Amino acid sequence: MKIINAVWEKRNIGCDAYEIILDTKDLKDFEMTLKQIREQNFSNSYVVIKMPVGNLRALHALEDEGFRFMEVSCHVEKNIKDFSVSPFYKRMMDAINFMEINKNEEWDNIVDNYLTEDMFISDRIYLDDSLPKGISTIRYKNWSKDLKNNPNTKMVCFISKKTKQKLGFAIFGVNKEQGIYESILGGTFPNKEIIGIGGAVLCCHYEYVKQNNGKKFETHISSNNLQIMKFYTIFGNVIIDEQYVLRKIYN
Repeated sequence: MKIINAVWEKRNIGCDAYEIILDTKDLKDFEMTLKQIREQNFSNSYVVIKMPVGNLRALHALEDEGFRFMEVSCHVEKNIKDFSVSPFYKRMMDAINFMEINKNEEWDNIVDNYLTEDMFISDRIYLDDSLPKGISTIRYKNWSKDLKNNPNTKMVCFISKKTKQKLGFAIFGVNKEQGIYESILGGTFPNKEIIGIGGAVLCCHYEYVKQNNGKKFETHISSNNLQIMKFYTIFGNVIIDEQYVLRKIYN
C-alpha cells in the first residue's frame, strides 16, 4: 500500500487530500489492508483509493467503510504503425492543422480562455455531488499550468484550416527514448457546428505522434465517458490496465 499526500488536490478541494494506491498483494490479506487504512486516522480529508479491478469483495468492503465507487480508470495504448482511418475521418483530418504551443503566455491563454466547465462533465470530480461543480474546471486548469513546467511535456492545439478556430487541445508527456507519447490531458472545445469533430481531433493526436516519429500512443480514460471509450475502441486502442477508483470524504 502506498499513501500519497495529494497536495495538488488540496489546492483544488480546500482540504487535506490523499491517494492510496493498492496492488494485488494488498488485496490478498484485505482485512490487514483495511486495518492499515483505518489506522491513518484521516480527518477533514478527501481520500481516493485506486486498486486493481476484479476483486468485488475488496470493493464492497471499502464501500462498507464509507468509500464510494467513482469510476474505472482504463490505461490504453496504440501502436502508431497501425494507425489508419476511414475516408470520412481522413477528409475531416485534412481540414485540421495542429501546432505546438509555446510554454509562455500562449499556453496560459489557452488554459484560461478555452478550458470551460462543459468540457469535463464526465470527470469524477464534476460528477461527485458532494463537491461544487466548478472544482473540476479549476482542477484541470491548475493541472495544465503545472504541466507547463515539466520539460517533457508538449501542448498541441488543433485548429480549423478554414476558419482558424481552435477545435481542441492535448498535453502530451513525451518519452523520446522509447517513442511513447502519453496524452495526459486533452479535449475538444465546445463546438455545435462541426459534427464528428471529437473523432477527427483524436485522429490528429495519432497523426501528431506519427509525424514526430513516435512509436506508441497512451492515455487514461474514465468508464464514465462512454463516447470517448467508443472512439478509442473504434481506432484500435488496447486496454493494458484497469483500476477501480473510490473516494471518501472524512469529516
